[in-house]
Amino acid sequence: MKLTEIFCIKEKYDANVFLKFLERFLKHYSSGKIVMILHNIGIHHAKSTQSFLFENKV
Repeated sequence: MKLTEIFCIKEKYDANVFLKFLERFLKHYSSGKIVMILHNIGIHHAKSTQSFLFENKV
């Protein structure tokens, strides 16, 4: 298994930064099953995040 860095946070972490992460993550891992463990921070439940997940059928 090859591990690749796909995102490095160097700015304030908010819902927009999280969405950028999700976009890059889905481009890198575009097929197969993915398990992502997230803690219960508000940006994971933001309206923009929920919209993105719904639109991308994630």
